[in-house]
Amino acid sequence: MQQQKVIMITGASKGLGKALALHLAGKDHKLAICARNEEELKQVKNEIHTRGAKVVAAVADVSNKKDVERFVSITENTFGKIDVLIN
Repeated sequence: MQQQKVIMITGASKGLGKALALHLAGKDHKLAICARNEEELKQVKNEIHTRGAKVVAAVADVSNKKDVERFVSITENTFGKIDVLIN
């Protein structure tokens, strides 16, 4: 049995970030996702929910230190820890 991890994924609204988020949603992990585009991020968050995974989403630009700090804070406040970061 695999241990459940808290996984942060940046750029989760499209491309590889989105593909990884959707793949991991079916693997019993808790996901924290971020992207710059709010509408696309909401769509991915909803799709993750339909796959049964716990997810939190934050609009963030990883080139902005305050956005990154907020994303980390949201993740820790929601799930209590961070195990993996995929950037």
